[in-house]
Amino acid sequence: MKLITIPGVYILFFSFLVGCPLKSFSQTGSFYGLTNSGGDSSYGVIFQYVNTTGVLSVVHSFAGITDGAHPTDGLLKATNGTLYGVTLKGGIADSGMLFSYYPPSNQYDTLMSFGGVNGSMPYGGLMQASNGLLYGTTYYGGLYNKGVIYRLDPSTNTYSVLYDFDGTSGQNPEATLLQASNGLLYGTTLLGGVNGNGVLFKYSLIANTITRVKDMDSITGRSPEGHHLIQGTDGLLYGTSEQNGVLGNGVMYTYNTSSGVFTEAVTFNGTNGQSPRGRLYQAANGLIYGSAAMGGSGADGNIFSYDPVSTNLTVLNNFTGANGQTPLSGMSLAADGLLYGTTMTGGTLNQGSIYTINPADGSFNMVYSFDSISGDKPQYGAMVYYDNSATASKEIKKSTGNVLIYPVPSRDGFITVALNDAGYELMSIYDMQGREVYSQKLDVTVLNSSLHLSLAAQSSGLYLVRIMTKTGIIERKLLLQK
Repeated sequence: MKLITIPGVYILFFSFLVGCPLKSFSQTGSFYGLTNSGGDSSYGVIFQYVNTTGVLSVVHSFAGITDGAHPTDGLLKATNGTLYGVTLKGGIADSGMLFSYYPPSNQYDTLMSFGGVNGSMPYGGLMQASNGLLYGTTYYGGLYNKGVIYRLDPSTNTYSVLYDFDGTSGQNPEATLLQASNGLLYGTTLLGGVNGNGVLFKYSLIANTITRVKDMDSITGRSPEGHHLIQGTDGLLYGTSEQNGVLGNGVMYTYNTSSGVFTEAVTFNGTNGQSPRGRLYQAANGLIYGSAAMGGSGADGNIFSYDPVSTNLTVLNNFTGANGQTPLSGMSLAADGLLYGTTMTGGTLNQGSIYTINPADGSFNMVYSFDSISGDKPQYGAMVYYDNSATASKEIKKSTGNVLIYPVPSRDGFITVALNDAGYELMSIYDMQGREVYSQKLDVTVLNSSLHLSLAAQSSGLYLVRIMTKTGIIERKLLLQK
């Protein structure tokens, strides 16, 4: 870091080295996640895991009909500081519930019960689009009982069904949606389409229409159960199908949103993994990290990295049961520079584990074993990293402020954030999946500071810049168009 002083101006120039995560090393945050079962009523829990101490605490135990049961995906950290999620079961019709949780006040609220035409049994989680609204899917329900796409307005908690899957357009979506840099939402269904093997689709927020862009098949991979597509820094969408492919063990694929070209990038052969399901994650070193639920040196699954440039896949860890088994979740970056993920089974009590991967050298470490009290069997959703210091002592409310971000759009990944007042405490940048890609504590006493940042490792698209002040939160949009 280089400090340059100009009269009346305080400028920080940040230089991020290749292979280093785009994240400041604040140690005030912790992870929040979900387990599918365990807790007081065996319906699953919301947990907090403090990675600096290794302490895990249950902050909410699901109770079934009254507030949900058996969540299968993860939490979304929305721009209002609230965590949102869904449960597969529970609620009035025992078809799932949509809920929110606010960590600073430990406030849990049920927002609606699924069932019937409004959708039923949501496997996939929520995402936040550039318009600030939350979007998700359900596996069943809707007019044809083949699943729906829905929307939630977090400012009013208003729920709306936007699209009913009919089989031809796909059916039984399990994956969380992704907003790509072209503004469209992309997702997958487990079944339906021309071949009945699932589809890759795009959804227009403006036209409220779905277009099948790929009918999955037994050669290029079918039944795409991997939860979450991602958009890489090369602009391509990356996803997985857990079944078939040339060798029958699943594939990793890419999709070019401009040309419409679908490519099988990796064919899993059992030794390098089988049945890839977890969300992929691209780190600042350019590598894409993922997991296979089965295969590896045994049959317990593995962790791998994939280099989009060389197209090489490297196995980083083979699970053995004792160090975890059946990894279904994605990974999330913490302030210590490590990636954190979970396994559904294995660990000391065979009820799941939390592990780390160091992007710098690919090293693996199991750091926690679940039990029936703290929750067990965490499934598809990645844990969410939450900076506790940013919201511990104030309510989240919008604030005005003299903040400028330029250039718009940024075509090389470099941006300047001009803070033309004092009183700024923390700046965070989020992608449209709610993932924090950058965080920096600010000096509240400094006037007229400018931050010069490199987001070159991030993919093109819309990002939210969120600045915590003494009186509330300032939000600005950022567009990368590389």
